[in-house]
Amino acid sequence: MYLFTALVVWNFFASVTNSGMAALVGAGPLLRKIHFPPFAPVIDSAAAVLNQTVIEFGLLLLLYVIALNASWTILLVPVLLALLALFALGVGMALASLNARYRDVNYIIGVVLSLLFYMSPIIYPIKLVTDHYHARPWLRLYEYNPITAFVEAFHATLWDLQFPGWARLAYLLVVSVGVLAAGWTFFQRNSADISEEL
Repeated sequence: MYLFTALVVWNFFASVTNSGMAALVGAGPLLRKIHFPPFAPVIDSAAAVLNQTVIEFGLLLLLYVIALNASWTILLVPVLLALLALFALGVGMALASLNARYRDVNYIIGVVLSLLFYMSPIIYPIKLVTDHYHARPWLRLYEYNPITAFVEAFHATLWDLQFPGWARLAYLLVVSVGVLAAGWTFFQRNSADISEEL
């Protein structure tokens, strides 16, 4: 369940970013014929992924309850998922806009996501990295990876049954809102030319 928790978080983020790029490119012919907001396909694809992830988290929570590993911290899951959705949507919108103009972005992001997967505590415990902080202080930057912060917040909430901490929640809130605002602004600035690029 420890691994499944991290995989659900990762799959949501990766699916939103990839589906956003694919949805905008797929809507290209329709955008050239009918006028509608270019951001609509990206948001629709993110909403579809969110719907699937809610089901996955529902099954995951059921497993935790059956295993008698549940506490009031479960109530924080919707909050964390909402923040993750904002963060993923912001990244997805920026990448969708870039991919509409430069089609190679899709392939580059595939490589970047593969690297990010192994740079986050998804298939290994974060302790493997934190144990080396005293010898390599620069490794502390690892925890500023937003995916690391999200995964550890979900682990704390569901696996450890602990409050993730106000500092971590504040960090996730600032990052999520900031990335969404930046992604939205970047997308809107390029939206006028998107239909011509597709």
